[in-house]
Amino acid sequence: MTYIDLINAFEKWSRMNYLAPSARVLYYKFLALFNACGWPEWITVGNPQLIAEAQIGNEKSTLLHRDKLISVGLLDYQKGRKGAPNRYRLNTVPFTVNNTVQSTVKTTVKATVQSTDIPRYKTKEIDIPDEEARARNDFARVYQCYEQNMGAGSRAVADEIVGWMEAGTEAELICGAIETAAKQNVRKWSYVAGILRDCSKRGIFTRAAFDGDKAARKAERQVSAPQNTNPFLEMVKSDCSGGT
Repeated sequence: MTYIDLINAFEKWSRMNYLAPSARVLYYKFLALFNACGWPEWITVGNPQLIAEAQIGNEKSTLLHRDKLISVGLLDYQKGRKGAPNRYRLNTVPFTVNNTVQSTVKTTVKATVQSTDIPRYKTKEIDIPDEEARARNDFARVYQCYEQNMGAGSRAVADEIVGWMEAGTEAELICGAIETAAKQNVRKWSYVAGILRDCSKRGIFTRAAFDGDKAARKAERQVSAPQNTNPFLEMVKSDCSGGT
């Protein structure tokens, strides 16, 4: 794919796949970096350089958006080590898959409509929720959840919430992390952020996945819990039950 092909493919993919504006900007920055390097298979980019190139926020916010690009399959990533920065490779597989799905859907829908007795010019207006209004409502719900469970919020907390939401984390998942922290009686945002970072590393971005993961971990702990085989206690139990 050429530079313009990648841009067009990304725009087409974006119509069916939501990415936060900052994540979109970061993807275009990666395209620019690959172009500047002459389109090698892999490029090496340290975090300080990535933050400076992207100019979309602090290190935490930038890496959250980078992780989102990785999780949706737009970037391949190799973690660096001391003296060897992170490595990145563009992945065009999502564009190919998306085009195949779109083609299949269009063909199926067209065949269905043509074979159905629908008046040719009869249309029905559909109310499409305003994304900006939805985002404001989601933010208000999360911030209220924070104040109910943690106490008074702050501008810093508000900015953190917005950053996680822009990175694609579901509002209900952020609420779940807040409620988990409150149950642990750790009423500070840093603990909530730690839960969210752990979720992000394991590809968990929804409340349903979060709750399912918690249930699975609980079941594993119950299965692996050691049984009490103290001989004295077993003898006492036997005596109490009338055993010999």
